[in-house]
Amino acid sequence: MKVELTEEQVAYKDFFKIIVARLRFEKFDGTMSKEVRRLCMERGDAVAVVLFNRQNNTLILIRQFRYPVFRVLKKKNGWLYELVAGVMVRGETPQAVVRREVMEETGYKVKNLKLLARIFPSPGGMSERIYIFYAEVAGRENAGGGLASEHEDIRVMELPVTKVYAMLEKGKIEDAKTVIGLMLARERVGG
Repeated sequence: MKVELTEEQVAYKDFFKIIVARLRFEKFDGTMSKEVRRLCMERGDAVAVVLFNRQNNTLILIRQFRYPVFRVLKKKNGWLYELVAGVMVRGETPQAVVRREVMEETGYKVKNLKLLARIFPSPGGMSERIYIFYAEVAGRENAGGGLASEHEDIRVMELPVTKVYAMLEKGKIEDAKTVIGLMLARERVGG
């Protein structure tokens, strides 16, 4: 399939970038489309990890405030249950980011790290790709809670596996990467 890129401009640049593009693409019938305008939000790739405590038969989730959720829910709630996650920095491997983020957010070290999937959570508007991992805890070094320098206020939630999957089935877990990760890890954790 062919794409003819006419123009790309950075419309916004901060924590993420918004790129405005004009392009044509080859349609399934072999003809080229008319020129279209498309937007792409670039934030970089990220990781998320289903963190399992085999000894306690628990999953470690985090809970934190998300402003976009607060806006969408008409300012009634902005706190989500999520997997530990974080953005990759240039030169880091996904595995290194998992180890760093799990330590920052929960205080745990990890073992038995396994890639479950790579997903594009919102490909209609974002270039972000998330690497979803499974890992087991391997000892705790601190209480976690995130980095003050990033203005994080993270609550670490260690919950029984059965409770997490009951929450998932009742719609109490709404974060896409978390839903996908928990579904992919269900057989591993016995949920």
